[in-house]
Amino acid sequence: MTPAAIDRAGAWLRLRLDAPAACVYLITCSGIIAVGAILGLQLLGLPVVRPGTEAAPLLGAALLVLGAVIHHRRLRAGQQAGVGWSYLLLVAGLCFALPVAQPGLRSLIALAFVIAPVYAALFDTWKQVVGVACSAVTGSAVVVLTGPGLLLERLLVALCAALVMLPITASLLLLRSRLDEACGRADALSRRDPLTGLLNRRGLDHELPLLLDRASAPGRHLAVVVADVDHFKRINDDLGHEAGDDVLRRLGGLLAGFVGEDEVAARWGGEELVLVAVLRPERLRGLAEAVRTTVRTSIPGRQVTVSVGAASSPVPSGVTRAIPSADRAADLFTDTFRRADRLLLDAKEAGRDVSFSELHVPPGLRR
Repeated sequence: MTPAAIDRAGAWLRLRLDAPAACVYLITCSGIIAVGAILGLQLLGLPVVRPGTEAAPLLGAALLVLGAVIHHRRLRAGQQAGVGWSYLLLVAGLCFALPVAQPGLRSLIALAFVIAPVYAALFDTWKQVVGVACSAVTGSAVVVLTGPGLLLERLLVALCAALVMLPITASLLLLRSRLDEACGRADALSRRDPLTGLLNRRGLDHELPLLLDRASAPGRHLAVVVADVDHFKRINDDLGHEAGDDVLRRLGGLLAGFVGEDEVAARWGGEELVLVAVLRPERLRGLAEAVRTTVRTSIPGRQVTVSVGAASSPVPSGVTRAIPSADRAADLFTDTFRRADRLLLDAKEAGRDVSFSELHVPPGLRR
């Protein structure tokens, strides 16, 4: 088996092992098996359905197959699976497949509709949940009210189904909403450096595709500005690590002042901070110098300086569209960062508290 075939097989399995997708396939397959069993018993001459309703199982099977096809196409398109609708199709198919007259079985089928919005509340969007709930209430009422027995009893069964379904569905929706909010906050925190408040590497990786896309505009470059605190070890040794942390916090606040629609700032590691920007290449030197002078003049009570290296690269149009191109785009950022980091080392060797960019490097320090 070729590597490409293995990758395709892995993608196929990931698609189907996803929780909503698994529910869709489990529900649909279970319904088709049930309908198939009914058809098999009917072919063997066993009286499973009432006379005159022999075509009902075929209609039920058609509904289930239609549901499988629709949701398979939605899953391949990366859309919501529609678990609740799949379950509704299952129950509707079984209603056609089992046109029974016994009140108890009709009530059981009516209560089966209750599970549809519960499934939907776990996996689908809230609009889908509302649609599934309305359809489930309607289907349950139709099944119960069209059956035999006293009208009052049938009304009570329909009311009980609605009273069971709606509170559970609403509770699950509320719980899922709070869970989504908590996950969103946790995800946002996981992309931030807790000390400086800037992005960490994970957060920078998340923002990079958008910056690369913007940098592919004509006349624009992706710029990387790397700043490193001068004599940071001396600050920690002489004043303590709390003083060093305070310096980093203040630097994070200063660098955040450069962040706009086309800029992001991150803590790369230790005392090294990174500003990634989309700009015209002639602005690179000014941005690097602005970072250096802002730090030099903005921390009262301490003489804190930074050395700065800056580099930029043009981004070919459409480089982030396909997966291989996205890999090349990440390589482009890595190459730009390495060039800026080399210029930072040049700035350190030149005496610190200076900024070097690719458009402004003293001839004696060019590598």
